[in-house]
Amino acid sequence: FGIRPSGNLTMFIPYELNDSVTKYEQLEGKKPNEMFKSVVVCQVNERANCQIDKDMSFALGGKHSQPQLLEANGVSYLGKKHCVSLDIPDSVTWATKQMEGTDKGSWLRPSEKEASGLSLQIFVSNELLFWKDGPCSVSHVIWEQFRDLKR
Repeated sequence: FGIRPSGNLTMFIPYELNDSVTKYEQLEGKKPNEMFKSVVVCQVNERANCQIDKDMSFALGGKHSQPQLLEANGVSYLGKKHCVSLDIPDSVTWATKQMEGTDKGSWLRPSEKEASGLSLQIFVSNELLFWKDGPCSVSHVIWEQFRDLKR
């Protein structure tokens, strides 16, 4: 849950290796918007005044990303839309994350020590939204990626 003074929420969105892209070195020379098809952020379906497309701001790789409300089944509750699709700007750069320990996640190959992906920053931009109004809250982040390098 958050309001403007809560600050940024930062997440790492990994590019998941697959049969076509088996090492992160293969992504060199590719831009993130060539390998990630979409990023969707949804808020909780509580009765709060927070409007995800107006009261929250998003940045991918440090670059502002314009949210667009999704019009689809399952993304609204009580008539309120809860999910936005984020554009992936052409100027976005890859983020990396050091993976330590034995539990690196199922998306990382055992030989990899560092993952490549996108950094996502989310913050409440509406200074007039207060706790009593119902703070903004993210329920989940979904991303879709291209599985091959032939794009």
